[in-house]
Amino acid sequence: MIPLLCETAARAQETTDPAILLPAAALLLGSGVLAFAVLRRR
Repeated sequence: MIPLLCETAARAQETTDPAILLPAAALLLGSGVLAFAVLRRR
C-alpha cells in the first residue's frame, strides 16, 4: 500500500488536479481504514 501511495503522490505532483486528487485520496484512505477494520476484527 505504501508504494502505491508514493506512486500516487508522485503522479499528483506532475499533474496537480484537485478535482481528481481529492476523490482519489478519499477512496484510498477509506479503503485503507476499511481493510484495517476487517483485519483487526479477525
